[in-house]
Amino acid sequence: MARYQCRVFLMMPDNNSVEIDSTELVPGDVVVVPEGMNLPCDIILLSGSAIVNEAILTGESIPVMKSSIPFASTELYSEKGSEKHTLFGGTSVIQTRPVGDERVWGLVKNTGFLTTKGSLIRDILYPKDIKFKFY
Repeated sequence: MARYQCRVFLMMPDNNSVEIDSTELVPGDVVVVPEGMNLPCDIILLSGSAIVNEAILTGESIPVMKSSIPFASTELYSEKGSEKHTLFGGTSVIQTRPVGDERVWGLVKNTGFLTTKGSLIRDILYPKDIKFKFY
């Protein structure tokens, strides 16, 4: 459950894509959002939209619609306010919807134990001390 790897398409500087292993991803890479599989990292959606199942994180098996981050916005990206533009690691992508002929692209935000799924597993393995006492 903690270690997951798959093959992803990475965008190169010359606008071509190359297939690599997900263990080689670093924050800042631009990848194709894979349809029909689990995400290996946290991704900010740059183009298109996606429908994901976040049951592994929330426990609710309700599909969630995610849209791409707006390019014309004056707001800065923040973790707390931009959940509708973020695809979390460990969630499964049910469907992607590209705009025109272009693929659905995403920017790698976090990898490994720094992802949302990684912090959940870290909390299970190393729980915080409870400071509540019964009288």
